[in-house]
Amino acid sequence: MFSSFLNIHLRIFYSSFPLKKVTNRNSKDNKNWITLCIKTSCRHKRELYRTYRNSNNLELKRHYRVYCKILANVIEEAKRTYYDKKIQKSRNKCKATWYIIKGLTNNQHSQSDIQELIINSKHLRDQQDITDDFSNYFSSVIDKISKKNINNMINNENVPTVHH
Repeated sequence: MFSSFLNIHLRIFYSSFPLKKVTNRNSKDNKNWITLCIKTSCRHKRELYRTYRNSNNLELKRHYRVYCKILANVIEEAKRTYYDKKIQKSRNKCKATWYIIKGLTNNQHSQSDIQELIINSKHLRDQQDITDDFSNYFSSVIDKISKKNINNMINNENVPTVHH
């Protein structure tokens, strides 16, 4: 009776929610740096791990760790070379760089708001107050820098004199 129920349930479920294959264009593009040698080395690393896991041999453990470090360096260099070439070949290098960054980070943005700001022992928790305080601070810094530069220019002014 349960098998009959389960079969009916699964048939309805799979007809209502069919499986669809979805490919992510960016993730496929991000793996082009993987070479045949890297794939082979990863397979060899997996085999080393299996033998190392089942063994108490310290030399095998050391060899596995060294192999992992070397492989990690090779992978990093392959990625760097691949993305450097991709940027060099592009017409708009800045756009290509951002495209790569977004692809590698899966375009995830961490939205973290400032919860509290302490200025001169005063705790600010309201977002508008924090924004206003930042604005005031940076405006005053610009004014101070501008005044300092103007004063330096006036004090150190070496205006050439013209003699007729």
